[in-house]
Amino acid sequence: MSPYSAKARANRARGFSLLEVLVAFVILVLALAVIMRIFSQGMSRVGESENYARAVMLAESKLAQLGAGIPLEEGELSGESEDALHWQVRLAGYEADQPVAARAGEPARAVLPVRLLQVEVQVSWDGDQSGPRSIRQVTLRLAPRMER
Repeated sequence: MSPYSAKARANRARGFSLLEVLVAFVILVLALAVIMRIFSQGMSRVGESENYARAVMLAESKLAQLGAGIPLEEGELSGESEDALHWQVRLAGYEADQPVAARAGEPARAVLPVRLLQVEVQVSWDGDQSGPRSIRQVTLRLAPRMER
């Protein structure tokens, strides 16, 4: 065995050099920074999804109140919930383009005891850094025909 190979074995057995330890530490710090960033973005997405879920539940509750707490009349209502969600309900007349067969020479016109209302519920809230956010739900509802 040569003395050179014994010396090389002895150098390897001593451990890591300072440069190797520093490089490993830098790699560890960069990996932790990336993991923390991914974790924080995930947490902010969870907060956003909670806001969207609350807004959808509020919009659906306003739709459920139509005819009971909210009158089926054309117009607008708005307000704010306890958790800082702003809501607005708009009701407007809706004309269906489906004529009913009429007698000869008469225009086609249906006289039904109900009419259609287009209902739009919009819920908005202040987002994080991305600015204000909102959702909008639109549906049609039957309402009693107003006597003229």
